[in-house]
Amino acid sequence: QKGGNMKEVFRRFCVGLQKIEEIFKKHNHG
Repeated sequence: QKGGNMKEVFRRFCVGLQKIEEIFKKHNHG
């Protein structure tokens, strides 16, 4: 269970990074 939870946290972390990267790209182009 603990390992599965870590995978979920890591997946959410990666998704968050992608969203942040998109925001930064939009700001840079703007």
